[in-house]
Amino acid sequence: MKVPMWVYQIPFVAGGREIDGADCWGLIVLLYKHFFNIDLPRYDGKGVTSKDTVVSSEEEILAVANSSNMFEEVVTPQFGDCVLVNMIGHPIHIGFCLDSRTMIHISRKNNVVIEDFTGAKWKSKVVGFYRYQ
Repeated sequence: MKVPMWVYQIPFVAGGREIDGADCWGLIVLLYKHFFNIDLPRYDGKGVTSKDTVVSSEEEILAVANSSNMFEEVVTPQFGDCVLVNMIGHPIHIGFCLDSRTMIHISRKNNVVIEDFTGAKWKSKVVGFYRYQ
């Protein structure tokens, strides 16, 4: 599926859940609504406030991944799955799988980007893949 151009214009905003600003979970919320017409829990977490300080985002992302059977861990990712990755030593970042090798995600440094999660930069940081049930 093709990612619409408006997605690439979303700026990073910690705790953001809208097209005028989103963090990694906010981008997942927006993409699930766009592609699947699914309203995921929005959570009001503040995410990573600096490269050294983690607020409640880790607990929220893990809660979503493990709660009420909303997501099931899978071995082979496909379009629409979520990829959970370690950042600063914690599983606090999440991306949206475009296929079995690439994700779209948002970060403070780069805003919205597409990257290969099987490459050197991400491979060792991948915690798991999760599919919406």
